[in-house]
Amino acid sequence: MSLYTELKRRNVIKVALAYLVASWLVLQITDVLMSLLGLPGFAGKFVFLLLVIGFIPVLVFAWAYEVTPEGIKRESEVDRAQSVTQETSARLNRTTIVLLIAVAVMVVVDRFVPEEGEKGSEPFSQEASEPAREPAEKTRTPTPTDTPSVAVLPFVNMSSDEENEYFSDGISEELLNLLVDIDGLRVPSRTSSFAFKGQSTDIREIARQLNVNHILEGSVRKAGNQVRITAQLIDVTTDTHLWSETYDRELKNIFAIQDEIANEIVDALHLTLAGALDSAAPTENMAAYNLYLQGRYHFQQRGPALARAEEYLKQAVELDPEFAEAWATLALVYVMKPNYLGAALEEVEPLALEAAQKAESLDLNLAEPLMVRANLAAKRGKLLAQFKQMEQATLKQPNNALARTWWGITLFEGGYLEESRAQFEQAMKDDPVSGLNADWLSRVVFIQGNQERAEELASRAIELGRWAAFLTLAHIYLDNNDFDAARDSLEVVQYDPFKRVFARVIDARENPSREPEVYETLAAVKAEGDDPGSFITSSINFYLANAERLFEAIPEAISSDATVYTGFW
Repeated sequence: MSLYTELKRRNVIKVALAYLVASWLVLQITDVLMSLLGLPGFAGKFVFLLLVIGFIPVLVFAWAYEVTPEGIKRESEVDRAQSVTQETSARLNRTTIVLLIAVAVMVVVDRFVPEEGEKGSEPFSQEASEPAREPAEKTRTPTPTDTPSVAVLPFVNMSSDEENEYFSDGISEELLNLLVDIDGLRVPSRTSSFAFKGQSTDIREIARQLNVNHILEGSVRKAGNQVRITAQLIDVTTDTHLWSETYDRELKNIFAIQDEIANEIVDALHLTLAGALDSAAPTENMAAYNLYLQGRYHFQQRGPALARAEEYLKQAVELDPEFAEAWATLALVYVMKPNYLGAALEEVEPLALEAAQKAESLDLNLAEPLMVRANLAAKRGKLLAQFKQMEQATLKQPNNALARTWWGITLFEGGYLEESRAQFEQAMKDDPVSGLNADWLSRVVFIQGNQERAEELASRAIELGRWAAFLTLAHIYLDNNDFDAARDSLEVVQYDPFKRVFARVIDARENPSREPEVYETLAAVKAEGDDPGSFITSSINFYLANAERLFEAIPEAISSDATVYTGFW
């Protein structure tokens, strides 16, 4: 008798099938209970592990034993003539059918019954969305939720040297990155948390705007190789200090301090982890780490600061060629130089790819190498490659705020407006006070036809320091022939060459015969050495609906910034 025939006779195959179907149902029920009861994220993994471990013993039992009318007996002790395996087989068939029906019901419910608050799939329009849209005030100042959440505010630099600001910022950012990966804890991204730096905003107002129920704040004092870090966790719902501690350590122990603080926060919030947080040190070279923090600090400033970021990061990887995060940030700096410093794509592309490849070879979990390749692909007009790589980057690191924003922009460039909006909406949840995300979301909803919501978001973005959101406001006002409002909105623009040129654009929209003045002013600005950039030139052509000049400018524009494609929609 063949093994397959014997497996079949002893109902081992049917037991395996019934077990797998039942396991799927158990996992689905566990997932529902986790949401209802607020169980920790590892609970689902624990149940899955138990089911995997139980699979082999169940098959062994099915092979070695038989359920008889007299009870469970070893298969070898049962007379074949009196065996009831056929009856057992029929019962297993009925059990499996019932389980499959339950599976089908769950699939149908999950597929066709919308969750509470879920929107339909109809095309977005002002009329369709208006009843569900929340008031502007509520959008700006949400109330804390019951979900454990903590905002990591930038730690105060208490060092005698003001230039150590980069170090206190870096410690705060590293702590944020540790906490953001903890299951069951929501942590607003860096952009939002750092928006309150240097302000005297009341801590309860910060919590309200970031929609969190806890705040982590502290200070850093660095002197030579010694560092003192003071941290405290505040429950804003009760205005009490849950935990505070002061750490006096040598600089070489900085990573251990970060792990200690993160674990203390987990304990204070009564979160459950599979084990203590013990992150691997990104480098053993403290001088390289110091340079990396300085590079990250200047990278976050963008603009001319990218040049300084490049120098610090190059020194960091020279001191430690195995420092993956430093290579990854350096790759981002290179790929952004055409956008902010006017660098030629041919100059930075090989440098960016080399740095990205080095980072990826050292750490496969980083999203930045894929982001860099996607950005370069876009600047080369390889949009399919851009899409694939940006999607992979976001899947690899779902909590990477920059990756999510870039993926949203990528979808926008390709005309996937609904999908793009979903990414920016999620980015807004992760970064409630990010002017960048509010700006991009305003552009999408404007194109989808909701001018009121777009104006609200663009105005909010400008409040948060993102003057480029003026572009959405200008579009709204010009489309409504409100030229005075368009001129007033121009006051927020902080880049004088663009301001001068766009003032003429408004004049030309009001009086088309004045269009030549736009290009005369643009030529004058360039002659003075203040080139507003090919992206801005393309934007001007969009606003003037000058198709001929627009298509002439596109090839040059995408080599520095492929977001110009978003203007087409």
